[in-house]
Amino acid sequence: NHLYKEVRDMKRGLSVLLIAALLLGACAVPALAAAPTVRADAAAAENPTAPQANSAVKPGTIVAPNASFSDISGHANETAILSLASYGILNGMGGGLFRPDENMTRAQFAKTLVCSLGLTPEYHSTFSDVPESAWYAAYVDTAAAYGLVNGVGAGKFNPEGTITRQDAATTVARAAKLCGLD
Repeated sequence: NHLYKEVRDMKRGLSVLLIAALLLGACAVPALAAAPTVRADAAAAENPTAPQANSAVKPGTIVAPNASFSDISGHANETAILSLASYGILNGMGGGLFRPDENMTRAQFAKTLVCSLGLTPEYHSTFSDVPESAWYAAYVDTAAAYGLVNGVGAGKFNPEGTITRQDAATTVARAAKLCGLD
């Protein structure tokens, strides 16, 4: 039972990282973002009703080329983690640790999305359980403002709750639309 939980948690972590990497590749990395933009522009010329990228979505830039974490050496996701960290999309847990096998929270995923898309984080007091003083407040509110995330009901977001694969996939689909992808 304990081994099953460890495998399940590792798969969940890998799924979330892969989703973030796909989103990064589709929207934020300049070298990779050019192809979807060209397709969207070409589609718009042929079909004016084709989806268009939101102008708030910006290509990412490398901000931490030497990012490193002492607990990911040899981990299956080491390359993806370091790539996302170099763009400032992932920051780890402090103290040089990433904790790659821990579950990702809803707040952490909102931050990953906002940074992947190059959106400017702004606090709007959207959810009653997301205080302005929380590190994630502006990221959660920005993700909500762009329709990427929803609350859990009663004006709450549950920022410390674990992001499910279903929620992550739904959110990434919304992010793809924001990037002008079908």
